[in-house]
Amino acid sequence: MCSHARSLYSTESKESKNTFVTTQVQFHEVCSSQFIKQSWFDMIFTNENISIKSTDDFRVTLSFFWQIIAGLCNASRKSWNDALANFNVLLFASPSTFNEETLRIQVQTILKNQIELSQTTMTRNLLAIRRMISGNQIVSGLQTNFYFFSHPSGSVQIAPRVFDNCSCLNIEGCPRSASFINNDGHSISIPGMIIDCLMIDATLSSTLECYYNQTCFSLLHSSLPINIQPLSNTSLKHFSLNSTIQILLYELMVEEMIINTHFDLYYSQCNPKYCSYSYTRRFHVVFVVTTIIGIFGGLSFGINFFAPLIAIIILRRKNRVLPNTIVSQIETLRQSRIRIVWTRIQSLPQYINEQVFSLNIFESSTPSTPNNIYRQRLFTRFFILLMIISSIIVGFYICLTEQNQLITVEDPSLTTYLQLYDDHSITLQCPCSQISIPYKSFLNVTFISHQVCSSDLVSSEWLTYLTRLDLTFIPEIEEGFDGTRDFRTIGASYFQLLSTFCSMIQMNIDDAQRIFINTQFINDHVLPPSVFLQKTQTIIDSFISTTRNNFARTIDWVNVVFSRSHFLNGANVVYQITETIDNQLDIIFPTYSIYLSFSETDFTAAGVCSCVSYDGDCRLIPLLYLNASYFDQSPSTLFFKIVKIGCTPLSGFQNSKISWWYNITYFQYIKETYSIVINSQSTPNIKALNASVPSRFNEDIETNELIREMFSEISINNNTNFDQFYNKCAPRTCTYSKIQRRNLLASLFLLIAICGGLNKGFRLLMPLFGKLFFSCIHWWKERHRRRGNYLFINIYQAIKTMNLFRNESIDERSIHQQQIYTRIYSILYLTSLSILLFYTAIVERSITKTYSVSSMMDYQQLLVDLQKDDIVCPCTRISIPYGEFINELRVNKFHEACTTDKILTILTAGSNTQAMVEVSNERNFQLWAPFFVESLTLFCSLSQDTIDDSIDIFLTSTILTNQLQPSVQFIDEINQTINQFQKRIPIIFAQTLDLIRMTIQGNSLLGTFASNWDILKIEEDIESNSSFITRPVIHNEIKQNISCSCSTSRTCSIPAEIITDNRSVIIQGLIFACHLLETTLLSSLSCFYFPKCIHIVRDILDLDTFDYDVLELLNDSLSRFSVYDTIETLTHEMFIESWISNISYESFYNSCSPNYCTYIYHYRFDALELLTTFLSIFAGLSIVIRFLVPYLVKIFQNLKQRFRFRNVRIVSVH
Repeated sequence: MCSHARSLYSTESKESKNTFVTTQVQFHEVCSSQFIKQSWFDMIFTNENISIKSTDDFRVTLSFFWQIIAGLCNASRKSWNDALANFNVLLFASPSTFNEETLRIQVQTILKNQIELSQTTMTRNLLAIRRMISGNQIVSGLQTNFYFFSHPSGSVQIAPRVFDNCSCLNIEGCPRSASFINNDGHSISIPGMIIDCLMIDATLSSTLECYYNQTCFSLLHSSLPINIQPLSNTSLKHFSLNSTIQILLYELMVEEMIINTHFDLYYSQCNPKYCSYSYTRRFHVVFVVTTIIGIFGGLSFGINFFAPLIAIIILRRKNRVLPNTIVSQIETLRQSRIRIVWTRIQSLPQYINEQVFSLNIFESSTPSTPNNIYRQRLFTRFFILLMIISSIIVGFYICLTEQNQLITVEDPSLTTYLQLYDDHSITLQCPCSQISIPYKSFLNVTFISHQVCSSDLVSSEWLTYLTRLDLTFIPEIEEGFDGTRDFRTIGASYFQLLSTFCSMIQMNIDDAQRIFINTQFINDHVLPPSVFLQKTQTIIDSFISTTRNNFARTIDWVNVVFSRSHFLNGANVVYQITETIDNQLDIIFPTYSIYLSFSETDFTAAGVCSCVSYDGDCRLIPLLYLNASYFDQSPSTLFFKIVKIGCTPLSGFQNSKISWWYNITYFQYIKETYSIVINSQSTPNIKALNASVPSRFNEDIETNELIREMFSEISINNNTNFDQFYNKCAPRTCTYSKIQRRNLLASLFLLIAICGGLNKGFRLLMPLFGKLFFSCIHWWKERHRRRGNYLFINIYQAIKTMNLFRNESIDERSIHQQQIYTRIYSILYLTSLSILLFYTAIVERSITKTYSVSSMMDYQQLLVDLQKDDIVCPCTRISIPYGEFINELRVNKFHEACTTDKILTILTAGSNTQAMVEVSNERNFQLWAPFFVESLTLFCSLSQDTIDDSIDIFLTSTILTNQLQPSVQFIDEINQTINQFQKRIPIIFAQTLDLIRMTIQGNSLLGTFASNWDILKIEEDIESNSSFITRPVIHNEIKQNISCSCSTSRTCSIPAEIITDNRSVIIQGLIFACHLLETTLLSSLSCFYFPKCIHIVRDILDLDTFDYDVLELLNDSLSRFSVYDTIETLTHEMFIESWISNISYESFYNSCSPNYCTYIYHYRFDALELLTTFLSIFAGLSIVIRFLVPYLVKIFQNLKQRFRFRNVRIVSVH
């Protein structure tokens, strides 16, 4: 058994004396190639002016292809490291030492599960990010999904790209083969390469086969230096040439993985105090010898007692056969038999009395003097008395003592096991022949989704129909309809998002179930049915909760990043784009009225809102333009307060209600408004949802609530398949220990054996002690007449002349021979008896003692009394939620930026709110300061919400323990678990953020502040819609000699400055990056720690006079972070300053609630068992040796005589 109940895994590249698991990993060659380096991105990006025509050449977007691969390689490495980190801190529960094969299987299974979990988390988050970018209709600066066009009204609007009748409004994209234009103007297809509406989708669908082919590589990069070599296919071990990037990502780009388990290091960490084993045998030499001797002695005693009686009966029966001559006398004898019997019965008491009085079992060949006969009869009476008393005592001991017997049942069936468990639930053990069993063998969880996910609302026919809408034909909003938009501007996006969430949720569930069912349930013995049900229910509950919460956290990330980072979206709903004199575009965020009531004839407004700052109530009203609307009739306002248009399509979708899904009128109006513009095909016949179908969701709830519940009506789990688990476990044997009294036959044989020993012992000892007793009396009477050591002399003479082989012979030579027999007998007898008793004394035995415990005080007192740590106290509950004994677990303190409004107060105190913001100078901090503060606030909020939800999940998860652990060990292990939990949250948080940043850069998403791409108008080309081009922003900072392009580096940035009419000031710590998300993350809060910096900022912002002493600065003494740490660093640590936790061992004890404790005593000497063994073998051993000694002496004498005779002959010859 391990002295340390838990050992740590580790995954070091080199062996360490403190680890027993090492791993080696080789990533795909591309992840260490020159193609993912910054120099390569810069080298292959050559086209500075991008139009919708130029993207037909895949080389224009190739730099972004490789930036995405570099990001995926980085994400794969981090996911791999995350899996290893989680694996490294896992506690390996091993109360006993595993064998090498079991250890290897368990280690590999757990590590692979951790890797698969990390990989699934990454790909699931990436999928959500991709779908939300498409659903939000975010515009790419590469113009691969949307393009700019001049509306007849004079405004600039955005429309989706269309490829072969496939619109980029389609959330699945429009994948097609990639090609490039060679120097001769011919289009050449690139093997394996795919182009799509978004570069992330194109990259994942592509392969790298062109980069393994020198010819293809040379054609694609004909203008590059010749010393650049393609990838080598000799490095491929797991993947193939035509493996897509998606397949590579599903395997975390891992080409080869080696897991080494070092059993010697594991054993040294386990450090067992002792090893024990049990085995089944049919005989043991010492046991057989001891048993035979004991039975032999008992049988000898019994036969000696009963043989004379049997002989008398036989002789009497034999004498009853009479000659024919006296047959006539038989009748006379029969008549007198009754009288004879009656006479014998009358004389029986007198006969018994005479027999008892005259009984002498110690009669010997010595002269029968009256004195000797008296003494012999006296010894006989004492002998009978001692035999009766001893036999009664021994009989009670044998019958009443209990023994722990181990019973083995071969190949038990399920029925047999259940019966055994009912009878022997505590001691039953059935080792599994298969220790690793996948969950799918006995567990199943099925989610039943809301009916909308299988309705016409998400059918491919309906979605395809909606994407056929040409947004350029939608008219401008008429004057007087402020705060409204045509439903068709967001219609396709609404239903695409609905379909996307349904499919994402189903994919999340399928992915989670795939991992779940393939997860190995490692157990080395059959779990009792009740324990099995509890454990599997815990597993299922945790799976359902984790699946839902992981999806909810992903949606939170998407909401924060894509709703508040102000990327340009193609819905044309929350901003206005206008042309400037120098052919550049300005983006303006107008204000909108907030309506309390709104109808075709009347409306009531109460204030305004704008998407320039976060306001949850800033929602526009979708209008349904029907045929009559074009003939001086107002459009339908049926969607008021039901469907909302938000600052992004996603925010409006989430805050809309679902009640209209059940009303066919809405769909009739929608079909009518679309049919006005789409004439190419008939309107699909879609039906509203069936209101009679039962649902746990109220029709008045918002879509966001439905999303967070994963559209799940119910989850059905079947965790009662104990029979399937039992069959997979397939125990070959079951053993149980049974404490019971000896059976009647065994007790009878043992009693006979012991009685035989008592008989022999008392027969031997009684004359000796009797003689000694009378000698002492005689010595006492004659003490005045004798002097010297007469008593000791007599004792010595008695021992010297002792003769146990006395017979009728009085020959001195015979007597001397008998005395030699006696001495040899005594030596052999005492030696054999001592050996057998010594062996019995040194054999280790164990006994289990049970102590009743009704409270924690009883348990603590038991620990004090026993002074032992290996006390076993089985819990009445094996599945205990952490929340029952962790009284407190929370973040003690967040960073000051999250817990105070100091930064907001410094930047806004005394300012006037602007109604409209016009983006004209991207570097001016004054313009994007509100977004900076808002983004920081949202990161703080997301961190806090994520932590709170994670804590709730953790506290509802359970610890599985079948016995009470000592206080120190328990608290230490729970603290380790809490530390692992605290480390895990920021890792996942940072990984999700990195994925989002990589996707934004790879897709080249267009920021509303024109901070990464400039949009320029060129010559009019209405036919080809190529009137606008995009140009990547180059950040140049002459003072610091900084120059970088937002097209090839996501961290490209310059110091932020505040620009006014007469001066500009650079702000310490703040930078201006390629978009607002990077601007926030790459900045630090150092300015807000220093009064001088704050005074300069407030002064140049021309804020009203304000008492600077009232302004509170950030205090660096209150934080573990550096003043100059970036917000990225703070975000990766989730702004956590410190944790606080409180573990109650008493609460754990109450939850465990043991009824009893057991302790196993190990001992080698037991006086009663030693006495029992002595008595059982004493007589038999005496008889055997007494029988063998004369023959052994004769054999020795014959050998001695032969040896002497041989020597005599040799001497005579000479």
